[in-house]
Amino acid sequence: MKKMFIVSLVKNGILGGILYVMSDELIYCTNKITVSKKIQRLHLPYSEIERITKERLHTILVSLKNNEEYKFFVFSRKRLLECVERNMIKDEDL
Repeated sequence: MKKMFIVSLVKNGILGGILYVMSDELIYCTNKITVSKKIQRLHLPYSEIERITKERLHTILVSLKNNEEYKFFVFSRKRLLECVERNMIKDEDL
């Protein structure tokens, strides 16, 4: 199952893109060529996600086990979190 959400990555400014909720990972994609290749197509496997928390306004914070964090601005935050919860192996931290 794949769902997509229009989001902005908040990292050194706001970077518009799409967040795909896959059965085994989250994938963030942007068409901006001025950012690193890692950010252009960012893979966040559920097995590497420590927790996902709600932040202010319409943002979520994805914290990885290696202490990296990615903040996303999304209007349909509730739908996104419900979709992620259905797909994640370990969903008690949502």
